[in-house]
Amino acid sequence: MQQFSLLFIRGFQALVDKLSFLRTQKLARFERHILILAALSITSTVIFISYHAVIFSYPSYSPIEKVMAFGLLLCEIFFAINGIGYVFWISQAGKYESAHDQYLSKESSSSVACLMPVCDEPLDIIGETLASICAMRYKNKQVYVLDDSTKEQNVRNVSNLARDFGATLIRRENRHHYKAGNINNALKQIKADYIAVFDADQRPAPNFLRDLVPLFAENPKLALVQTPQDYENSHSLIAHAAALQNSLFYEYIAESKDVTGSMFCCGTNCILRGAALADVGGFDTKTLTEDFATSLELHARGWQTRFVDKLYVMGLGPETLGEYLKQYSRWATGTLQVLKSAVKKFVTNPRSLSPKQWFEYWLSCSYYLSGLANFYLVLLPAAYTLFGVDLIRGNPLMYLVLLFIVFMSFWSFFLYTSIKRGYSARQLITVCARLETCKFYVYTKAFFAAFFGLKTSFKVTSKGGSRQLPWSYLAVPLAVLTLNAVSTFVGLYRLGIFFYPDFAINTFWSAYNVWQLSAIIQYNSGSKPQLSEYFHLFKSRKARTLSAAVANEMERG
Repeated sequence: MQQFSLLFIRGFQALVDKLSFLRTQKLARFERHILILAALSITSTVIFISYHAVIFSYPSYSPIEKVMAFGLLLCEIFFAINGIGYVFWISQAGKYESAHDQYLSKESSSSVACLMPVCDEPLDIIGETLASICAMRYKNKQVYVLDDSTKEQNVRNVSNLARDFGATLIRRENRHHYKAGNINNALKQIKADYIAVFDADQRPAPNFLRDLVPLFAENPKLALVQTPQDYENSHSLIAHAAALQNSLFYEYIAESKDVTGSMFCCGTNCILRGAALADVGGFDTKTLTEDFATSLELHARGWQTRFVDKLYVMGLGPETLGEYLKQYSRWATGTLQVLKSAVKKFVTNPRSLSPKQWFEYWLSCSYYLSGLANFYLVLLPAAYTLFGVDLIRGNPLMYLVLLFIVFMSFWSFFLYTSIKRGYSARQLITVCARLETCKFYVYTKAFFAAFFGLKTSFKVTSKGGSRQLPWSYLAVPLAVLTLNAVSTFVGLYRLGIFFYPDFAINTFWSAYNVWQLSAIIQYNSGSKPQLSEYFHLFKSRKARTLSAAVANEMERG
């Protein structure tokens, strides 16, 4: 705790020094606005939390109200810490130094094993990715297809595809530990200085290895070079939203993690040092996010990581609500599993990471705890409107004003920094924010699965070609949506009889929840897959190197 206190004091002092510097120096308008919004966000948050803590001490709560008011205070503290964490990310990102000036380095002669794990993906997508990997301009590379396919036809097709492209096929008798186990099985059979990993739908540019491998020669302790992800199929609203959320991560947040030495492996579009992977025993197999867990071990053993802010790879994102929630369910469960091991590591060996690295890992892991907080918050307006549970004492108007200032300051900070990077405020508010709220149930299930060792299942069924997520899976979010709708109507009815400020506030809150959660119905439309032509180039190539069987399969795909 002493380390975190010292880090906070230093950060606050640095902010004060920056503001003092503004009085005498002429800085860029963007930096001035960032500092002003950051100061407003942090100051208003401290005042708001302090005020709520004071009114929480009032003796006029009933027992149930006291418990629920404490839950509200905890949620506010949680979001305040994560909001301040975002301010921290932005401030650190300003120190990020691009590696672009190093791209003219002499091509490395080190050996690179390019691994492409596959498991029953469409053959045309696998073929496009494999062609891109094989086409990378790097002499000392070997391409490996790690096939975990379960369908016999897919096994034969992938085998033929690997042979046609001159790639080495590696299969295993069991599929234990999924992707991590698949890669670890391959690592036992190959010898290479560096390991490049690409998912089956991620196509690298020809200069990926040529540009990035030389970075390892400059730093013998460098274990990982991670590059951004982007989705080519942005015609899908869900894929576009996922790409937007990815972009927000790979800009300010990833840049901040690079500055603090905390950038983690994202599982694809990356290169790892073979010796570093061997040092930690390969990819972690105890969690669903093997990349994130492995990064924690690398940092704990003194290895360094690097983020390069240049887009080298284009891929495909989730096109339906079901695919989107399934992806985030896996990420949430795995990351919260890592949180358990990170807490244990912090208690037993707090010096294994620097204070900034610990703070970065806390922010990354605790993000998925927002599901519990959001789940609780979306129930509160109905608790007041329908059951009369009043959680605010003192002056409710003062509470509301302070809350509004905090909310608007953080949102202004987020939108301003995002718009400066070219993102649309309208899309951030109407698409990304609504989808984020809709994930509360997925994150909540992930929390219980991670911390109580429960098995999770997520099966998306398709009917008549429609990939609509079964409404039964969405029963809880839909029930919460219905509860807020009822609360809204009841509130409007009572306000029509007599205007009461507390009812007006909670009615507005319920209506806002209805708008947010209605995205579940809007985006679960059951659209058919619309894979981009970017991934169908083979259909026009008809390359002579492909066997007739593979060419026919890809034509039918």
